[in-house]
Amino acid sequence: MIVDARLLPDRAELAGEVCVVGAGPVGLAVVESLTAAGLDVVLLDSGGPEHDAQADDLGEPAEIAFGTVTRLGHTRRLGGNAHAWQIRTGPTHRGVRLLPLAGVDLEAWPGDPASAWPVPADELARYVARAQDWFGLPTGSFALADRLAPGEDARDLLDDGTVRSAAFLFADGGALAARATPALEAGSVRCYHHATALEVLTDEAGSQATGVRFATAPGRTGTVRARTVVVASGGMGSTQLLLASDQVRPGGLGNRHDQLGRHFMDHLLLTGGRLWPASPADIARRAPFDLRVVDGAPVMGHLALTDAAVRDHGLAGLSMLLLPRADAHAAERALSARRQDGVYAAFAIREALLRRHRPERGAVGRALRGLDGVVVRALAGARHPRSSLGRGGWSAGDTSALTYFDVIHQAEQAPHPDNRVSLTQVRDPLGQRRLRVEWRWHDEDVAAVRRAQDVYAAALARAGWGRFEPALVDGRPLVDSSSSHHFMGTTRMSVRPTDGVVDPRGAVHGVPNLYVASSSTFPRGGYANVTLTAVALGLRVADQVVSAHAGATITGTFVLDEPAGGHGATADQGDARSPLRTGLAQAVAAAAMAAGAMAAPADVPLPEVVEATREETNDERDGGGSRT
Repeated sequence: MIVDARLLPDRAELAGEVCVVGAGPVGLAVVESLTAAGLDVVLLDSGGPEHDAQADDLGEPAEIAFGTVTRLGHTRRLGGNAHAWQIRTGPTHRGVRLLPLAGVDLEAWPGDPASAWPVPADELARYVARAQDWFGLPTGSFALADRLAPGEDARDLLDDGTVRSAAFLFADGGALAARATPALEAGSVRCYHHATALEVLTDEAGSQATGVRFATAPGRTGTVRARTVVVASGGMGSTQLLLASDQVRPGGLGNRHDQLGRHFMDHLLLTGGRLWPASPADIARRAPFDLRVVDGAPVMGHLALTDAAVRDHGLAGLSMLLLPRADAHAAERALSARRQDGVYAAFAIREALLRRHRPERGAVGRALRGLDGVVVRALAGARHPRSSLGRGGWSAGDTSALTYFDVIHQAEQAPHPDNRVSLTQVRDPLGQRRLRVEWRWHDEDVAAVRRAQDVYAAALARAGWGRFEPALVDGRPLVDSSSSHHFMGTTRMSVRPTDGVVDPRGAVHGVPNLYVASSSTFPRGGYANVTLTAVALGLRVADQVVSAHAGATITGTFVLDEPAGGHGATADQGDARSPLRTGLAQAVAAAAMAAGAMAAPADVPLPEVVEATREETNDERDGGGSRT
């Protein structure tokens, strides 16, 4: 059931067993798992079924020092950032690259032992497999050799122990976004849109979450009372909500040791340089590195460093995407300012229509004024198809005019504590304090990338692939964008409360019934896009919640928070390598609920709540004069 929260009366009180904040891909995965187990879920989202620029603006910071980034560009809408994915996987399809974090990505960054993932790699891999299934991806590995099309040859790949050939798979953003609304309407969840979470409510000690306070309009609020709260509102939104929940715990929940908001990481996009093939014929042999369809699924190859190379040489995770170019191509694409503006406007109109947005004001007029430029660009693109981060297909055409590869890197950065987000005193229209973003690319990160580029150059030369010439400015890699919108680290997962914000289960240190399901919990970020791993963690959090509601013992080894001047105590509640299994946990929960055995464990009291039946909620909605 989907309800426009703006139709609720002021100070409305709702109740459910679990309150989930955020209806992006991670939040949707969490909700589907919880409702499949029979739990009563209330879902809050700041946006609505359609694009809402005012809702998007709520997430913009008041102060931002973030390299090339001036706006974060949130998508607050049912389905979240799935509406904003930009990779052209078909004429009308837009997707996102998916690749899990694994291997060295889960190990500690040199000099920061707390940045090691406290989740066993084999356990995470099992949840990644479930996330692949949730996205509708083909099963199997992400090695490019396992994702070749007929006629492609594994001997044309590079796997020499230093550099490896890996594959991106792609989720269809349109399909995911389109399924969000019907799934929420048909499911047992009660979804309230245009309900912006303002704070997580707790008991007087700040040790148990009791619900969420939300706003629907300036001066209008409501409350959800719940036994468990799951925050899944993205890397920035999840951090902002915990920081704002400071009525009982100064500094916010999970911030007793000043870790909340620190260790902010993103993946930089770098203009890597050029790869000059040893022979012009070699370009056609690199077809597996194009975005193409293999066994019915979009796949794109790229080069990556092996785990051994990253460890042995102290490197940053660094991908290498290969985009072929022709010398004539660049000259033919040169346009006057008027023509170029027309091309930009035409592109903006196309993307808006694909996403069912209204084109920006003046775009149609600009496109008409530069219509001759649009025609010239279209003809040039037909003669020389230009691959980019957002489109592929070059291998399907004539490659004889292509002479070199542009190289794009997606780069890892270290989890520096001074890269952080915090709250300002500037408030948005709903009264929420806006964020301050402080980020810089440290010299340590630059040096790690430069070493990685040198390793690539040597490996490519040894393999006979050609000459890699890095693009450098004053000896530093050329930054195309400081952000891939992969916000990580600010609620990082840790064994000890002194080192992070959430424990290995995904629960906030000191608040065992408050969970975070977000890329913000990543202790280290590697180079891989975050979405697949974030959904995997969301499914894992959902299993933890189901088990807790069934009265099961939570597994894992973690350190309890300590009183001032005291010493932490280790809580060894089972084998950390024996994770709760979905099938068993859901079966136990379903049986318990069928028998009416939903009493909370003694240490997780169910708060007194004001119950709102679905009939009452429908009456409130109908009384507002419209149906959603």
